[in-house]
Amino acid sequence: MKKLFIFIFMILFVVGCTNKKDLMKEYGTDYYKKYMTGVTGLTEARIKLEDLEKMNKAEGKEVYDLSSFKRCDKDSYISLKLENKKIVSYEFNLIC
Repeated sequence: MKKLFIFIFMILFVVGCTNKKDLMKEYGTDYYKKYMTGVTGLTEARIKLEDLEKMNKAEGKEVYDLSSFKRCDKDSYISLKLENKKIVSYEFNLIC
């Protein structure tokens, strides 16, 4: 019974992290395309949760639903690796 409980907990933990990564990938990509594509010479774009919160405040509405990240540190980020302004890979640093 104890092993079953631990197994279920681990599955829920992995699913929760995957959902956060998917959301962060979606929001990071959107943020980059809307606000950063005009910047030249970038090989990496690092977007923090704090940046997304600031954008919500600047727009005066909730552009990004950050409720899934309530327990995450504001310094959590997604790093978009770029080649010729195109995203080639993602790297996550979620501190939750």
